[in-house]
Amino acid sequence: MGGWIMSLPYFNLYPKDFEAKTSHLTLEEDGAYNRLLRLCWMSPGCKLPDDDTWIMRRMRVDKETYDRVVKVVIDEFFIRDKQCLSNARMVFEFLKSSASHKKRVEAGIKGGNSKSLKNNKKTPSNASGNAKAMLKQPEPEPLKEKTTKKKGFRISEEWEFSDKMKAYAKEKGLTAMAAETEAEKFVNHWLQDSSPKALKTNWDAAFRNWVLNAIKFTPRLAEGNKPEGWGFG
Repeated sequence: MGGWIMSLPYFNLYPKDFEAKTSHLTLEEDGAYNRLLRLCWMSPGCKLPDDDTWIMRRMRVDKETYDRVVKVVIDEFFIRDKQCLSNARMVFEFLKSSASHKKRVEAGIKGGNSKSLKNNKKTPSNASGNAKAMLKQPEPEPLKEKTTKKKGFRISEEWEFSDKMKAYAKEKGLTAMAAETEAEKFVNHWLQDSSPKALKTNWDAAFRNWVLNAIKFTPRLAEGNKPEGWGFG
């Protein structure tokens, strides 16, 4: 189970959205879900091992309580992949809140500073010159404004998977779970890419192309027949 260990002691929680997704849970199930989210946040890669014994020990429950409460929550809100358990929304918040994003933002600000334009100064005319000769001088052509090419910048771990991007993914046939997964893969891919290709002027446009390519190479993503899998927000 690889990945970073989250250094921040807190994570974003949106009570209104959380309650909307979990209001059907019993008090026991709600408590179990909150503890599972906390364990995820403190674990490498924001993932838990898909191991009943390990989870029972960390949750401090017996087998009967695990089967009756904890397993129900896991089956509804967590994704099983490569012997790991993860919550799609928690992974997304994990990527946004990674401590290294501060350095990337600072580097982006320094690199994005525009260069100052130099103004040409004209020498004033000699008042004692010949007025008629001055009138015969050709009209100077107007100065053309220099256009500066917009600079690309690297993606920040604070890139927002906005409602607009979610709507676009849904329009293309992706479920909420598939869209969140593709957003996570998108951010991970470009964070680790150090080539010039990782400099973009519009990251939302880049994500739209990512979705189209994902559908092209994996058509089943656009079937839209899987249930939503993230627990809040």
